[in-house]
Amino acid sequence: MLTNKEKRVVDTYNRLARTGDMLGRALWVDDFTRGIYSRLPTPNRVVDVGCGSGRFIPLLEDLGIEGYLGVEPAVEQIKVTRQTHPSYEFVEGSIYSLGATYPQAFDGFILVTVLMHIQRSRLGVALTSLRACLKVGAVGFVSTPGGGGKRMGEFGLPLTCYTEHELDVALIQHGFEITDSCIVNSMVQRGVCAV
Repeated sequence: MLTNKEKRVVDTYNRLARTGDMLGRALWVDDFTRGIYSRLPTPNRVVDVGCGSGRFIPLLEDLGIEGYLGVEPAVEQIKVTRQTHPSYEFVEGSIYSLGATYPQAFDGFILVTVLMHIQRSRLGVALTSLRACLKVGAVGFVSTPGGGGKRMGEFGLPLTCYTEHELDVALIQHGFEITDSCIVNSMVQRGVCAV
């Protein structure tokens, strides 16, 4: 289901996992993300799409996330992440398989630095699958490089960058309502709700 370009991304992240280059890259919790996840029901289950090294795990309690599933297409990343976070659940998979594998299973999602690896022609397929794995009212955080066009990113990977308008239109067309928005360090960030 992955394109050759997407397989190259997975190969790169597998290599980085084997060398340990992805460990210790923590993320942030700020009022923006706290506000998004404050809308989660209790109890809740959240899917972390492209979880990588599990960098959100130290923040789960602060965000009010109780049930967690990390999904990652790079099998080497999964191996390392399972070792560093043995009490959490991780599976090999991609955004494209979520809807079929977990229909309406989640109350929320994390989608950080994933869309930058998805070609514009496949963005709709990816968002449709993501929406299908969510319950109505599920909340989520989307963060991706802004500005539009393409550029080379870290580790020599080509990145697809979306303008705010482009991302907003795609999210709305595929079953999401935008509840929060901001730009931080050229990253387009959106809080969304599945409708």
